[in-house]
Amino acid sequence: KLVTKAYQIRLDGYKKDIAGGNGAIAPITNDLYLFKCNHHGYYWTNNQLVQQFSLNNKHNPIIPLDEVVREQDHRLLRLPNGDLITVFTSHVGDLLPEPLDGEGRPDTKTGIRFLKLKSKKDKTFKYTITNATILFTEENLKSTKISNEKNWSPFNYKSKSNDLIFFIQWFEPLHIVQIDYEKTNKPTYLSYHNVKYLSYIVSTVSRVPCSSFKWNYGGLRGGTQVELVRGNYFGILHSVSKHSTISYKGFLKGRTYFMGAYTFSTTIPFYPKSISTYPILSEFLSPNLYYKNGLVVFPVSFFLRNNDGTIIKE
Repeated sequence: KLVTKAYQIRLDGYKKDIAGGNGAIAPITNDLYLFKCNHHGYYWTNNQLVQQFSLNNKHNPIIPLDEVVREQDHRLLRLPNGDLITVFTSHVGDLLPEPLDGEGRPDTKTGIRFLKLKSKKDKTFKYTITNATILFTEENLKSTKISNEKNWSPFNYKSKSNDLIFFIQWFEPLHIVQIDYEKTNKPTYLSYHNVKYLSYIVSTVSRVPCSSFKWNYGGLRGGTQVELVRGNYFGILHSVSKHSTISYKGFLKGRTYFMGAYTFSTTIPFYPKSISTYPILSEFLSPNLYYKNGLVVFPVSFFLRNNDGTIIKE
């Protein structure tokens, strides 16, 4: 019941051939937001423009892209100290001698950057950003096979002594990982298929069967960041229907993307609790929105606002 409507994001003035991709947005204050779009930098925008989902033809990227790790599909998570982490898919396979696996899929990994913000007297922010860093499991580094790991969903977790960042790596089972600072206490260059990347190693936090999630619209995949909402962790995931036998409200054929909300418990091990009965749809979705037509709709960020526009924080 928290999700009542979805909106399409339109960026006025961008060329169609480079404006594609998903855009993540994170509130910094009640009327200042940070926006990240594929193939472009990061942008500031205010409350009114967020409501319109438009940058009003003012393109002032404040942070450049990193072409080496091929960043795509960004998620933004506000950290307890006020900084942000951006989590993205990295097409590391583009740098490998054999970038595709046996089924023709590219090798992808998850990467991160930290954005450190410092407020100024004019209510704007200074910023610094860390280098792009790839997250590897030890199995990744040892394997001779290419793997496809993307759409990791980040969330904050407060232990007895520290504020931690966890990531949902998989949903079936619900597999949650964190950076293993004992093995890589700082970003380190690690070799993956004979190519070196600035990296962290991640390790398992918990791994719980996800059988309680009843979802008939394709395999579960990551989506937005995860936030504490009403005493549970809450996020929005996506799935892909690959078969014409799965249909819903006119979606009858082809490879179709769906969205759904879900919750899980707030303590380790993290137990799945609930998932949308039906996909989240909105007015701009139609039976013609199929992957084969070059259109993909899936979520990468969300935030909650009160009726007066102020940001809801748990």
